[in-house]
Amino acid sequence: MMDYTYIPDSFNYKYIKERFDQKNSFLDLQIKYKMGFEKFLLSYLDMEEISRELASVGFAIPKIEDTTANFYRKFSQLGNPYIYIRNNYHVERLTDEELAMLNSNPTSEFFSKTFPKVMFEDGKTVFYGIPRVETECDAKSITFEFAFDKVACQTMEEIISIEDAIERCKAAIKAQLQDRYGLPISFVVYTGIPKLFPKDAIDKII
Repeated sequence: MMDYTYIPDSFNYKYIKERFDQKNSFLDLQIKYKMGFEKFLLSYLDMEEISRELASVGFAIPKIEDTTANFYRKFSQLGNPYIYIRNNYHVERLTDEELAMLNSNPTSEFFSKTFPKVMFEDGKTVFYGIPRVETECDAKSITFEFAFDKVACQTMEEIISIEDAIERCKAAIKAQLQDRYGLPISFVVYTGIPKLFPKDAIDKII
């Protein structure tokens, strides 16, 4: 039997409330960590290559317009509206000394050392979204999410072109980060089309 975690229930809200004075201070620390980590990641990841692959479809890929409500996209540092880091940021796991460092001038070494503790989930597998095959990822990985509005696509050919470009992006990211530096990578694709909880997925998390 696989060990599953369903986000966002992996946060220990009671501990967070006890340790941090205000909800906003915890959120501010999450944002600070997310932005700092992604800037650190960009020193290893060639986003220009990834953006070129997406642009190679030859038409404007429909965007999902939820940037103001979507934490992961709103504070993304990757510079592309179709791709962002989907991990949650467990800054509550940092020591007092590490939190002080995050609040001052965190270095690349700081993010290199702490990201597994902050971004990885317990167990072996995690669902980023409704539990189903498409949202299932390795819990111990940096997870990239691709997002486009599938309903707004004009033809099936457009959808196929976008999906093919995403597959090329996945291969490029794996080559740059996993193959070259040994960083564990997972992917999720969000199309804006909600699906009901499939029974087999629910059974896995009960």
